[in-house]
Amino acid sequence: FAYSPRHDGKTGTLHIFTPKMKNNSDKILFFVHGGAWGSGTPALYISIAHFFLLKNVTFSKVVVLGYEVYPEADMEQQTDSVASALSGLTGNVVLMGHSSGAHIALLAMVRLAQWRVSPSTIPDRMCDRSRAAVYSNLDSRMESDLLRVCSFVGLSGPYDISDHFDYEAAR
Repeated sequence: FAYSPRHDGKTGTLHIFTPKMKNNSDKILFFVHGGAWGSGTPALYISIAHFFLLKNVTFSKVVVLGYEVYPEADMEQQTDSVASALSGLTGNVVLMGHSSGAHIALLAMVRLAQWRVSPSTIPDRMCDRSRAAVYSNLDSRMESDLLRVCSFVGLSGPYDISDHFDYEAAR
């Protein structure tokens, strides 16, 4: 499944996996891949979906997000991409990310809350179709998208980004 969060029409991908045995869960595991903001692909993390579905962890689906990495997209654009994809989901979301994906996922939760409180902050750099979809998704919901994220799991994420920047710059 492709979505288009940017004005230039480039798309990200959502790799959606469902369990073989149908369940009544409304929980979605939404996974954001890592890769130091400049590499990484969903293909490297497909095993996450298989692990959770094979272990009978009760999710109605596992979504592994593919987004543009640096230099095609900076961290702000990556955050918008994740927030845009999240805004279209229904159900209770367990948001999980690895490394830079954990950082971006955490920022996306904050971004969704900002968009919820002040829709005028949805960036112009997003394509018109994505802006319209985000407005529609936010307007049609009574509850905050942040509250729909019932759990956040950050795996090896850098959260004090200034220290991490110093570390990366010295390598």
